[in-house]
Amino acid sequence: MPDGLLRAKYAYFFDLLLLDADAAGSGSVADGGDSSSVPGTGVLDRRCLELRGRACAKALGHAPGTEEAATVQGYFTALWDDGLATLAPAPGERLTREQFVHACESGLPENPRTPFLDKVRELAFGLSDPDGDGLLSEADWVAFLTCAFGIAEADARTGFALLDTDDVGQLGRMHVVFALDDYFRSPEPQPAGNRVFGPGAVGAREGEQG
Repeated sequence: MPDGLLRAKYAYFFDLLLLDADAAGSGSVADGGDSSSVPGTGVLDRRCLELRGRACAKALGHAPGTEEAATVQGYFTALWDDGLATLAPAPGERLTREQFVHACESGLPENPRTPFLDKVRELAFGLSDPDGDGLLSEADWVAFLTCAFGIAEADARTGFALLDTDDVGQLGRMHVVFALDDYFRSPEPQPAGNRVFGPGAVGAREGEQG
């Protein structure tokens, strides 16, 4: 059974996807608050991923209506259509934080090839390796994390350094695969992949224990 660290990582990732819905006041609320509540109280639906995709495309410098913006937005809607929606209790339903955490607990630790995790990988590859050469520079990685998930630049750079175990200033695609597997499937606190989305849940737990 996955431990509290895995639950915390799943919940943190869920909150990252809700950032734009909460900021826009358009996120639904699972526990009775109003729609302007802080991240973590809402539920995910396709609209949330559309908002995240638009914000990411804008942050990357792509004008609305361009092919580049549509490509970025497509990664996020695919994450819902072919990934997150498969975790919902029924097709087309919204997904609460607890439902997401429970579905991840039930399916990810023992199965590396779930539709959801496949789409997270596609999103990461599509945004961090725009030229498709299989090599990710620090600048590409930082742009991906800051624009896609609102991660602080310093945290993104720290995460890159942890993943760049060969100290060559580049990541290969397998670095990303292993990092995402560590984040979504490993209950251990040591793997560098735990910080692929910034200190997040891992840093919070370390602070509690310090």
